[in-house]
Amino acid sequence: MLTATLISTFGLDGIVKALFFSSSGEHIKAGMEVTAHLKNKSIIKLIVKKIKKSNHKAGMYFMLFEGYDTKEKAAVLSGAKLYVKREFAHRLEKDEVYTSDLIGLDVMYNAQKVASIIYIIEGGNVPFLEVMRNDGKHFIIPYQKHFLGDVDLVKGEIELLNLELLDL
Repeated sequence: MLTATLISTFGLDGIVKALFFSSSGEHIKAGMEVTAHLKNKSIIKLIVKKIKKSNHKAGMYFMLFEGYDTKEKAAVLSGAKLYVKREFAHRLEKDEVYTSDLIGLDVMYNAQKVASIIYIIEGGNVPFLEVMRNDGKHFIIPYQKHFLGDVDLVKGEIELLNLELLDL
């Protein structure tokens, strides 16, 4: 499960700033193995040595990984996407879903399929859904409650509240 982006190094000791998509990194513990997808497309396993919450920004944490104890070694991690096994992901509250589970859902308007979610654009405060209309045209929809309604993972559907978002 995609859980965070490693933003940049911080200081000289290999500390990396991480921005968690769930606004919480409390589910990550020292000694845990995580997977990093680096900007150069390589995938590496990392062991969390330390993690500390920032007092300045929601979702921001300072992390140290085994074997990356200098700024120079840790620099390769800047921009990486951090993944954890689903069992170690942030626990969901009632009516929450993992954004990765939205991929492939049918976008419904008045009980009619009008599009499908094909990609999630993470970053910032709000994920964006790339959807493909039934005619093959692509659109971007912010994943916010005033644009999208109920999500039904069992049926594989999400409700679209405003058809104008798809230029229909």
